[in-house]
Amino acid sequence: MSTRRPLRRGLRAPAPPEPESAAGPGHALKLVGTVLANTTLLTALLYYFGLVSTQTYFGYFRVHYTLLGQTPDEIFGRGVDGVLLPLTAAAGAALLFLVLTRFLKIRLGEASWARLLRICSPVAGVLGLALLAGTTAIALDPEPFRDRPGVPGVGFAIGS
Repeated sequence: MSTRRPLRRGLRAPAPPEPESAAGPGHALKLVGTVLANTTLLTALLYYFGLVSTQTYFGYFRVHYTLLGQTPDEIFGRGVDGVLLPLTAAAGAALLFLVLTRFLKIRLGEASWARLLRICSPVAGVLGLALLAGTTAIALDPEPFRDRPGVPGVGFAIGS
């Protein structure tokens, strides 16, 4: 008579920690690269949304946005207001994804979970690329979305 262990559902025991490598120039460069990548992305987002916000604000008064000679500091300042909607959308999408992942991982067996990952991973990649392509098209021709300047940012935030 064979005894089978029941499938574990729920949380798994953590894997033993890997030994840390010695700190050196490679580790420092990796850390600097990580910080620079995030800083560059945040700066680009602030400038983009500041520029869109400046254009819509001055467009409301039928004045070209370059007329007053906005400095980059002023554009970055306006970008803080414009970046809130995409960050909220990205945070909400991440929260929904994490809750759904945890729920499905607990409810499904190992085989079903592996099959779901094989199917959903390429679909998520294609949807992300489609959102990024749509956002790029909107950035090249923003006229149809002048009334909704946050749409490209939401697409970019969720797509990436």
